[in-house]
Amino acid sequence: MAVKIRKQVYIEPDQERRLKKLTKQTGMTEAEIIRKALDLQLHEIEVQRRASSGWAAIEEFINKRMTKAPSAEPASNREELYDRKVFSRY
Repeated sequence: MAVKIRKQVYIEPDQERRLKKLTKQTGMTEAEIIRKALDLQLHEIEVQRRASSGWAAIEEFINKRMTKAPSAEPASNREELYDRKVFSRY
């Protein structure tokens, strides 16, 4: 059995009612349910944090591209874009 650390938390009366109902329905202990809920929430926070940092990197890239000077003469059609190899950097 893994080592566990005791924590004391305060929950709302509705949470207490729902927790007790869930223990009866699942046969799990209150502690098991709380640990699983905590794991799910911690995972969700981590996913959101990673997504947020990913969007920050995209925003930084876009801002850099926006400040870059446009090419001397814009292409007038798709073939010119490919001939100039505009897309070869990606």
